[in-house]
This record gives sequence, C-alpha cells and structure tokens, in this order.
Amino acid sequence: MITEKEVLKEYFKETGGPDNGLVVLDSLNEWRHKGWKVGKHNYKIQAFAEVDFRKNDEVRQAVFADVGVGLGIQLPNSAKAQIQTGQPWDVTTGPDSAPGSWGGHYVYVSGYTPSGPVCVTWGRKQQMTWAWLDKYCDEAYAIFDAKNHFKKNMISKEKITGFLKTL
Repeated sequence: MITEKEVLKEYFKETGGPDNGLVVLDSLNEWRHKGWKVGKHNYKIQAFAEVDFRKNDEVRQAVFADVGVGLGIQLPNSAKAQIQTGQPWDVTTGPDSAPGSWGGHYVYVSGYTPSGPVCVTWGRKQQMTWAWLDKYCDEAYAIFDAKNHFKKNMISKEKITGFLKTL
C-alpha cells in the first residue's frame, strides 16, 4: 500500500519542491531507471510505450493485456463538479469545459466499460467517457511493471516486445 505521504514525497522530489506539474515522459524515464522508493523497497517499471489514446482499441488492448495505461489529461473545471457528485467525466459545453481550466493531471487506467475508461485518481475510481478521453487527454503510455508482469505473470521480454510492436 502506497500512502499519500509517499506519493507527495516522490512528486515533490521530481518537481524540485513546488506543485508545478510533471512531464509524464520524464517521470516514466525516472521510474524506469532509478525507481521509486516506498518504505524499504525500490520499485521500478520494466518498460513503457506510447499509446494512441484517440484509438480506443489501443487503450482497451493495453488494459486487457493487464498492462494498464497512464494518461496525461487537461482537466476542465466541469470535471470537478462531476467527480464531487459521483458522476462520470463527460464532455460538457460552456466556459467550464475548456481543456486545462482545472489544470493538468495524471491518472492510471486500470479498466474500462462500454462507456469508457475507468481511472484511479485521488484514491478512488473514476469513470470517464470515450468522448471525454478524446477531448481532454494529451498523452498516454502503457506501463509494464517489472515486478508483477515478469515474476507473477511470467510474461517474457519477447511477449512485451511483440505487444509494443502492435501499438
């Protein structure tokens, strides 16, 4: 279990202190090469690959392969009211619908429904629609967990290379 304190410690280490956001690609490279220290353990990822989030099948394929997808999104203010009221993130109109009006954010997609991806953010699951993903996402990466996928699931490097080539 990773605590909020540990997440904030890593975030502020990578940003140099202020809450001014991260470049997702830089953060993934750091996670892959140096790892992320949590308690007495150092966790690394084996690899990551860019996913074309505008091709919903690529997102579904990465999630189905038990890889998951990290998304960089430009949150609109409308997403704040939707998450606070337990509603899915869906496209709205008006001034609160401007991409980035609530700021940039990073989420992890661990599943999907016919309506769209389900991400983990702020300690909870959040449904979004495929249309919302298309409008507000600006980057997506499939993430291969070195510990779980190579030991527990016995996925070979050859299978990962093959998966990466399909993206």
